[in-house]
Amino acid sequence: MRAFLVAFLLILCIANSALSFSDKTTVKCVSQSKHEKYFLQAKHFTIDQKAWQSLLEILDPEQREVLETDPLKRARYLNYLAQVEIFSRRAKEEHLEKDPRIKRLLEFRCKELLARLWLEKEVNRRMEKVHFTEEDLKLYYDTHSEDFRTPEGKIKPFFQVKSVIKSLLEDEYRQNLTQQIIQEALREEEVRIYP
Repeated sequence: MRAFLVAFLLILCIANSALSFSDKTTVKCVSQSKHEKYFLQAKHFTIDQKAWQSLLEILDPEQREVLETDPLKRARYLNYLAQVEIFSRRAKEEHLEKDPRIKRLLEFRCKELLARLWLEKEVNRRMEKVHFTEEDLKLYYDTHSEDFRTPEGKIKPFFQVKSVIKSLLEDEYRQNLTQQIIQEALREEEVRIYP
């Protein structure tokens, strides 16, 4: 199972940047009641409840919720997983992973994935310490009140947009924090670029 997940992550990295799998491919859908213990069955592999839960664990909470609640998106995602499994197996049968260029590409994609995951983790760790006060939210509201007009032209009261303002401030802070962490790392590593 773990080997499948690692292979899936590597293939997913490549697929997201280099391939365009079709979500329009027709797949045979069967009612869940007939095959309750499987999410996907194929000639050479299956995704059962345990494998499905393992796959969901690696996704963002928002993605996980969509796949758990939207049967159409779940079917498309399972279709994508089937394509990844089929094509990665065929690639292994042809020993593509031994090709020097592909080997370097896999190594790079793995580094790229690890870097992105580390950066996300570090940003989340630092974001835990960030709290916006009522004053912060009110100040934003006062300076951006025009952004909260209704279609009738009235400005929405603060209490109606307070959670929206908090999300906006958190998103902005997260973006700035991400850039700050990147710049810190580049400085610490004394990176110099010679274009």
